[in-house]
Amino acid sequence: MSWWDAIPAFFVVVTIGIAPGLLLSLLLGLRGMALLGSAPAFSVTTITLASIAAPFAGIPWGLLPIGMTTAALCVIVVLFRMLWHRLRPRPAFQHPPVRLLAWAALGTGVAALIITIRFIVAFGDPENISQTYDNIFHLNALRYVLDTGNASSLSLGGLNIDNPQSGTFYPAGWHAITAAIASTTGVSIPVAINLVSILIGAIYWPLGCVFLARTILGPRAIAIVGAGVLSAAFGAFPYRLIDFGVLYPYLLGISLLPAALAFAVIAVGMSNHPEMRNSRAWFALLGVIPGIALAHPGAAMVFVALSSVIVVVGARRSYKRLTAANAAPATIRVLIAATIAVLIVYIAAWLIVRVSVVWEPTETAAQALGEVLTNATTGLPIAVVATVLVVIGALQLRRRPQNYWLLFNFALVGVLYIAAAAMPHSLLQSLLVGTWYGDSYRLAAVMPVVALPLATLGLVVIYDTIRTRAPQLIITATTNSEGRHQRRLAIVTVVVVLLATQGYSLHIATVEARSQYVVAEEPVKEAPLLTEDELDVLNHVADYVPEGAIVAGNPWTGAGLVYAISDREAMLPHVGGFDTAESRLIGEHLRDADRYTSVCDALATLEVGYALDFGTREIHGDAHDFDGLTRLASSDAVEPLYTSGDVGLYKITACE
Repeated sequence: MSWWDAIPAFFVVVTIGIAPGLLLSLLLGLRGMALLGSAPAFSVTTITLASIAAPFAGIPWGLLPIGMTTAALCVIVVLFRMLWHRLRPRPAFQHPPVRLLAWAALGTGVAALIITIRFIVAFGDPENISQTYDNIFHLNALRYVLDTGNASSLSLGGLNIDNPQSGTFYPAGWHAITAAIASTTGVSIPVAINLVSILIGAIYWPLGCVFLARTILGPRAIAIVGAGVLSAAFGAFPYRLIDFGVLYPYLLGISLLPAALAFAVIAVGMSNHPEMRNSRAWFALLGVIPGIALAHPGAAMVFVALSSVIVVVGARRSYKRLTAANAAPATIRVLIAATIAVLIVYIAAWLIVRVSVVWEPTETAAQALGEVLTNATTGLPIAVVATVLVVIGALQLRRRPQNYWLLFNFALVGVLYIAAAAMPHSLLQSLLVGTWYGDSYRLAAVMPVVALPLATLGLVVIYDTIRTRAPQLIITATTNSEGRHQRRLAIVTVVVVLLATQGYSLHIATVEARSQYVVAEEPVKEAPLLTEDELDVLNHVADYVPEGAIVAGNPWTGAGLVYAISDREAMLPHVGGFDTAESRLIGEHLRDADRYTSVCDALATLEVGYALDFGTREIHGDAHDFDGLTRLASSDAVEPLYTSGDVGLYKITACE
């Protein structure tokens, strides 16, 4: 399949990924950037809740449960609006002018085009897969969903094909969306993954960024267009997350954060030009947070960290307003109690949602600080133009003290990144970054979320300075020919600046991502998950292995992908958490099964009848004891079915 052939399927991807949330946003009464920016998050929540509810209703995963859940949520939204308007009748908010929507379309459209092109360059071919550690699980998890009709987050973790309901919790928002795409369009799992990645990076992310910028900076065309284009200006997100890991669920969760933060800003009364009332923003948050949490809990904890600043600053401002207006003491006490309650919940979540820190420090604190200040995290080149814009925006906060919290959030994420990248293992490090495994790449991906509003503000400052020579002269300057000249000059400057953001740093991020999707012709020391020979064998497994048969293989070599790619069940579908005493015995001694009856017993227990020999090269250069699944060509325990180069598929004959 070519990228041109994939275009019809991508229209289906966009429809499934946007339509449920767009309908809910309309019914909630959202308009303008709020309507567009919230649609992705509402869609993810809808699809994820549908995937959890479907098994209880006995409905296989697909469009039907998505449609039913969308209908149910629509009823809830309509009832909320009817009840709330009865309790608190208020005049409706004025709809935003159409021209602002046109500017939003321009900004997000440019970003979508840029990010799509870079993603296509990184992927190479629509059928290519990310040849990385985590993708073994993600690919097989999608096959599991398609086979069992179960995409529930409550049970995906176990990949228990025989009894899908008995699995363990794993956030399955991304898997539910991608599996729905694959089943609806009929495209292969790799193609579905790549199309959904484009949906997330090129549509979800820019829409949220524009909504956040509109909420913070007001209904200014330059801010709306600038935020859209600048969403494609940071290498750490979305490009790094299709490279490292590969962290598809985290990619989804982070892409929804800007919209969630925008609702939080409106909810606590910190937006000078909101597009909705506070009460509606609070209700909207209820529709956003479940999607983020079930996409990836790490993304939800980023929201906790960033929104804690918003809650504290918003509460402080509300307290000042109430005291200045001589509000009733009971009202002030309610504000204080509510703020304390939210912070207690946040602290409890911070302490509970933590895992072991598994990543070692990779640099010094000084190096990590420099990376934060120059948008060069995780070894990327300095993003010169984006960094200049961030600095200008930060300096402008002296004239916009109401937005100082943007700097606080930037500093907070910077501290977390430094703790992950440079701090030695300790209780303090665990408390700070244990939620993200102490992984600097995950926290680097958050930097664009907090840098983009500052960069957008910096762009606005450049525009205003050139257009008016001094921002306070904006009215007089635009009433004469000189004003028109200044405006043209300002627009040209902004266009040049935005083009200049697409520089070397993004080129390197794209090139490094592409290296993860290349299929090697032959094994090398740092070879990816699959070579051309191994992929060739996987593509022919179904020709020789009947449905229902189980295939043994060392998952660290990519042999476990026989499930995702060949649609035949793998003895070990991932590298961790699935092995048993029987699978270890097979892995260590299958080659000599004709001499060890215990191996035959293990094969009978697990119902394994075939084996893949992908040699000893493992992902990440690791080495595990699967010696019994190597050099099968010289073993009397098997007979070859299909070979390519030094790797092959074998039928186990020793126990017949």
